[in-house]
Amino acid sequence: CGDSRIVFAPDLKGYGEQRREEFAPSSSLGQRAQPIINSILQMKQNIHLVAHSFGATIALEILKAIPDHVSSLTFYEPVIPALLRDSGDDADITLIGDLLALSEIVKGTTPLVGMESFINFWSEPHTWENFPDKTKLKLAALAPIVYQDFVEAFHKVETNYFNSFQFTGPVKLLLGERANKHVSRMAEILYQQSPCAVIETLKMMGHMGPLTHPSEVHSHILSHIEKVEVNMSARRLSA
Repeated sequence: CGDSRIVFAPDLKGYGEQRREEFAPSSSLGQRAQPIINSILQMKQNIHLVAHSFGATIALEILKAIPDHVSSLTFYEPVIPALLRDSGDDADITLIGDLLALSEIVKGTTPLVGMESFINFWSEPHTWENFPDKTKLKLAALAPIVYQDFVEAFHKVETNYFNSFQFTGPVKLLLGERANKHVSRMAEILYQQSPCAVIETLKMMGHMGPLTHPSEVHSHILSHIEKVEVNMSARRLSA
């Protein structure tokens, strides 16, 4: 993919190379997305947005801000809690209750206990046990940021903020075969409100598929982008 395309993979503030001591707990989705939006605008060309987990919430914030700069969306197991809250489906109230309870565990217990609950919730029971101690400590250090992610994606998002978004471009939703019911439902809601969306299930994968099966996930992402670009070229030629 990198041989023929510019691949821009920024760290969200609070993660990776973005120093955690500079992370403000009072930040919003808009503030977290703005540096990425600025970079996209500087490129002066349309982009294909690809996101995983909470990154899908940031991606939708970017889409709402600069829809004309986005050619397609590809999400792997999108986590967008506000979709459950605003769906109007009574069954989704139980699902959002589970997410609220999880966020309180991350906030109110020790970092190690909080992140153990978080990892096992999105992956599979006992996943945490298989991590080396060094990895556990690195993940535990992210507990405050993980909680802030939820605050921004749920508590600071207006009612129907994402349910009302309209994107008529191509949307590819990838789910691992072992996806839990919460992320499956969020993907279903996105599918229902996106006229050009497709859902594909990838065998033998869970929530961390992009890390456990990178080549296969990347292949599905690239296939979607290439198909979009072929269709765009065909439309230009026929115009």
